[in-house]
Amino acid sequence: MKVALIGRSNVGKSSVFNRIAGKKLAIVDDSLGVTRDRRETFVKLGSLNFSIIDTPGVAQKTKDDLSKKMNEQSFLAVQEADIVFLTIDVLDGITSQDKFIAEWLRKTYSKVGNKPTIVLANKCENLNNAIPVAPLGFGDGVYISAEHNINMQEVFDIIAKYCPTDEEIEE
Repeated sequence: MKVALIGRSNVGKSSVFNRIAGKKLAIVDDSLGVTRDRRETFVKLGSLNFSIIDTPGVAQKTKDDLSKKMNEQSFLAVQEADIVFLTIDVLDGITSQDKFIAEWLRKTYSKVGNKPTIVLANKCENLNNAIPVAPLGFGDGVYISAEHNINMQEVFDIIAKYCPTDEEIEE
């Protein structure tokens, strides 16, 4: 099973990736565009076995080759994934770029088939920062702080809901 982290640049996809992986594999920086390629790692969490894919930010305007390649890498991750986490930054609110990516996912699903998609409202160290994410079209979402390990258990519970266990694989 594969889980893809999708979103614009600097929403904390790499921080979520590192938190789920249980180690720092992806570079985390405040600068835009640090992640330029997909990064994938296998995770064993109790009886769960899955891969997590960190992606570069999806760009709305792809005038240069780098932006096009970053979008292609994100498309491939969605194509391979069984679950998609659309990651946003609650401190920025829902941006036009987030709305673009939500629509981009819906168009992508018309090509690759629907996937369970959950909004991860990241950087929510304080629930006073919580914003409604349902307008993106993927339900109420999960409010997390990957950096501070807040509500990450909810993310693991979602993965567990879709992920076969060791026992199910052996049958």
